[in-house]
Amino acid sequence: MSNPPPGKDEEKFARAASAVRVMAMATMIPTLMVVAPLVGWFLGRWIGQWTGYPSIGGSAGLLLGLLAGGRQVYVITRRIIQESKGSDRQP
Repeated sequence: MSNPPPGKDEEKFARAASAVRVMAMATMIPTLMVVAPLVGWFLGRWIGQWTGYPSIGGSAGLLLGLLAGGRQVYVITRRIIQESKGSDRQP
């Protein structure tokens, strides 16, 4: 036996779920842009203190945190675009 075609209520639920996923991913972006550099700075400073160069370690960690945060923002933005395109195709 095959499943019956989805009804209007199921389509509305799928669209709403897609919109919620997009909003959840979009709210992750500002959080990442704050948390990633801070974590990078703290870890870099800790490693810098361990090696004897805390300011260089903090700066390097901050740079790596910014790069990691930027990369994640790019990945999330691509997912948001794909999710938006997928929801546009539904009738």
